[in-house]
Amino acid sequence: MYKLIYTKLVKSNYFTDGFYESGKPYDEYVDMVDYYVILPGDKIYKKVNTTRRSIKEILSMEKTKINLFISQHRYKLIDENFLKSLVLFFNQ
Repeated sequence: MYKLIYTKLVKSNYFTDGFYESGKPYDEYVDMVDYYVILPGDKIYKKVNTTRRSIKEILSMEKTKINLFISQHRYKLIDENFLKSLVLFFNQ
């Protein structure tokens, strides 16, 4: 599992007409995160979206293990900790 962090500049989008204001009056940097997995014997990285469907598609060769893990953690939010525990589960 690999984590790619990149930063994106979001320009100010402030607007006012005297009565109504919207947007932010400042520029800001926003961190964007993508997760990738490389399978054993494969040379291609596959992007993992934080959805159960995406995880099941990428790890389809281990259907029993992935279904067991997802059924045990079905109420957990899919985030970085979920993906870490998934990798640890597969490496047992």
